[in-house]
Amino acid sequence: RLTAEEMQAFQRRLAEAREAYRRKMEQHAAFHSKTPISPQNVERLAVVRWLGMGDIHEAAFSPDGSRLAIVSDKWIFIYDPAQRTQVRYQTGLLTYGVMFSPDGQMLVSYSNESSNQKYIVQLWHAADGRLLHSLEGHTESVNKVAFSPDGRLIASASRDKTVRLWHAADGRLLHSLEGHTESVNRVTFSPDGKLLASASGDNTVRLWHAADGQLLRTLEGHSSGVNNVVFSPNGKLLASASGDNTVRLWHAADGQLLRTLEGHSSGVNSVAFSPNGSLLASASDDKTVRLWRAEDGRLLRTFDGHKDRVRSVAFSPDGKLLASASWDKTMRLWRTADGRLLDTLVGPMRLFSHVNSVAFSPDGRLIASASGVLQIATKIIQAIMEDSLKIEDNTVRLWRAEDGQLLRTLEGHTSGVNSVSFSPDGKVLASGSHDKTVRLWRGANGRVLRTLEGHTSGVNSVAFTPNGRLLASASDDKTVRLWRVADGRLLRTLEGHTSGINSVSFSPNGDLLASASADETVRLWRVEDGQLLRTLEGHTSGINSVAFSPDGNLLASASDDNTVRLWRAEDGQPLRTLHRHTDDVHSVTFSPDGRLLASASADKTVLLWGVR
Repeated sequence: RLTAEEMQAFQRRLAEAREAYRRKMEQHAAFHSKTPISPQNVERLAVVRWLGMGDIHEAAFSPDGSRLAIVSDKWIFIYDPAQRTQVRYQTGLLTYGVMFSPDGQMLVSYSNESSNQKYIVQLWHAADGRLLHSLEGHTESVNKVAFSPDGRLIASASRDKTVRLWHAADGRLLHSLEGHTESVNRVTFSPDGKLLASASGDNTVRLWHAADGQLLRTLEGHSSGVNNVVFSPNGKLLASASGDNTVRLWHAADGQLLRTLEGHSSGVNSVAFSPNGSLLASASDDKTVRLWRAEDGRLLRTFDGHKDRVRSVAFSPDGKLLASASWDKTMRLWRTADGRLLDTLVGPMRLFSHVNSVAFSPDGRLIASASGVLQIATKIIQAIMEDSLKIEDNTVRLWRAEDGQLLRTLEGHTSGVNSVSFSPDGKVLASGSHDKTVRLWRGANGRVLRTLEGHTSGVNSVAFTPNGRLLASASDDKTVRLWRVADGRLLRTLEGHTSGINSVSFSPNGDLLASASADETVRLWRVEDGQLLRTLEGHTSGINSVAFSPDGNLLASASDDNTVRLWRAEDGQPLRTLHRHTDDVHSVTFSPDGRLLASASADKTVLLWGVR
């Protein structure tokens, strides 16, 4: 009978073996994924790349700026932007933060699962994801971790009101620093590694001797919880940000309060020194960033523009730029010298989630932000799915792909827009809406050409024929309608589904139309006369998306039963069911060359499939 420790070790080795096998299979698949997917080779489909694994909680660059570590639920992803490669490893617990060691060889992460009272700091080998040590002892959530400048010590701050100091080499607990009477929100080492500062909800900052954990002094003065604390680059000053709307500057050597920086009208969440230590930036719930002169605390300027709380602020390595991250779902780049707003970054995927943290890479060329979704402001790492045309304010918005500039907003729908599609020549844009209509717009100027009426319920999907002459619309009224684009005339209504239709797709030659429905079926229609050719059955839940392969030989469908199914278009024969997703699959599409199949799921992943 295995002991608890032996069982844990066995489960860890099993998880490592599974992950190693998966990596090997995916590398093998990637090596052989130059063959177009066809009915003859669908059994050889394998996952080529796994993109994403949940909500993004934190992002951190390696010290040399060459790698980006991202924490996503129970996974850590290591991205190499230059090589465009990704390594991932599973933590086994819900993980909320990550940090590289100063030499870039190790990663420290912290995980919190209150349901099973697991509050663990984990130390990993950065190159291969090997778990080195699990640091256990905290009795409530871990809020932050930090390496000492020499990488020998790890400090963890927790809601259990303690700071713990660990030996990085062997994971041994060295000291438990007690004294705070509320949650410890932040912990940081001085630049020389001799001091450790902790910020707490008990309104205090405490300074500890890093070597032995001895409490040196308690800095009192804030009238609300302290959210953040940082040392100046030379280690002489300490800045603290508090919910009392102030930033306080302290003398690190003796804890003397030098000055109180007042001006914010709400709690201050983040504070940062410029690289040369002459400036101090603060981010607040009052939606502003303020820039102060560290020498005398003088307010130099206030950066206005965010529409919600500003959660984090960071200087570029040369101090010329300031980045701020806000719950208004944006990052903003400001010029320090004059306060000019240089850019507003919404990330490569225009998805709606708070942006909680922001950081520059050491060379200043990249910016990472952590949010409910992955948002990386760099042209190196590009989003593979773009949904920026569909906004839940009843409008269609046109953006310039090159630089993300909003070109125009198309207004006219009276309810949410569910689907948009360009005609093959790009001259016409079609939109389908909850308001039961389809609208055709001129692509060049956004002028509405016509409104197609006839559906008795919301329109979920629109698609043009390859020659652009016909448009199909799919609706919750259980019908597909075929329209002539030139004059908007309704040609025919395709009936047969017993529930709402979520997606339509034309075959590459335009002869066939596939429709996917919540009734768990895909139906194939002949476009010429609207005749139903066959009904494809097999899914056990509603179908959200359907797509033809570029050669028209295959049909792929994505369903709420967590699967993707591949069918032979010629006769509707089921060929393969892909089972790797763990939640509803919302979308499926083939690459233009037919070599890859992408599936996007509510399990927060995009899987790329290729022939092995």
